[in-house]
Amino acid sequence: YGEKSIEYLLGEKAIMPYRAVFVLFAGIGAMLKLNLVWTIADVFNGLMAFPNLIALIALTPVIVKTTKDYFDRK
Repeated sequence: YGEKSIEYLLGEKAIMPYRAVFVLFAGIGAMLKLNLVWTIADVFNGLMAFPNLIALIALTPVIVKTTKDYFDRK
């Protein structure tokens, strides 16, 4: 999934750097203490919430309109 996302967003030339970073982090993750790995994973999962929240705020008018249309038809 990551490779296809990088290819879509940045083009085919970005796949090899993505793979290198992936392998680097996999190696680092294998050497770190488990508690630290989970903490890092939690931080990155939390950071993924910010773009989603921005999108939700930006799409609020669309959501309100669609919900209103749905209930008006019902």
